[in-house]
Amino acid sequence: MLYSSGFSTSYEELISRYPLFYRDVLEMRAILEAEGRALDSAVNNINLVLDNAFLFTADESAIARLEAFLRINPDDNATLEERRNALWLYYTGFGKMSASKLKELLFPYTGEDCSISFSAADEARNNLLRIVMPRGTTERLSELDIMSLLARRLPAHIWYGVEVVYSEKSNLFFGVATTYINEMILPSEPEDISAIAYFVDELGDVLIDELGAILID
Repeated sequence: MLYSSGFSTSYEELISRYPLFYRDVLEMRAILEAEGRALDSAVNNINLVLDNAFLFTADESAIARLEAFLRINPDDNATLEERRNALWLYYTGFGKMSASKLKELLFPYTGEDCSISFSAADEARNNLLRIVMPRGTTERLSELDIMSLLARRLPAHIWYGVEVVYSEKSNLFFGVATTYINEMILPSEPEDISAIAYFVDELGDVLIDELGAILID
């Protein structure tokens, strides 16, 4: 709020400053009521501008404009608070990335610390950045938001995978920072990713479709 005058409306504040004999004049009361409504509208608009200048007080329309500007596509079921958190995470964690910084970025999604490893994951000894996230107790978890965040933060040459651990099953996501991530529902013990067969061209390069998704046999 811009300021608090102690009055519920601008009209009450205005008429309180007039002499007592003026307050019973119908024409004067009508003028003050009209001016009071105009002032109330101005104050509300000023407060709206101030609120929309800060991420955690911005309204839905301001959040939507910022998402469009940053080319962020929110989950259709995401609440306004979740969309605010996603935007906040977009602005944090720039610069050199580390395991501790990744854990800090991912913590708000589940409320649990994730485990991170970086080791060879296929016969060619290509290293995989593996992130294992406990599901935690958050009401809703958007895998799309998680993968979108990682795609913006991790270098394009890093092959990474995210495993969200549920009590009965795990969701495994994998790819590189510039590709759209495919989702697979796997048993609680994930399969060996080295057994995944990719489509390759005659030069042995992995093929991707027009959306950048890796083609899997």
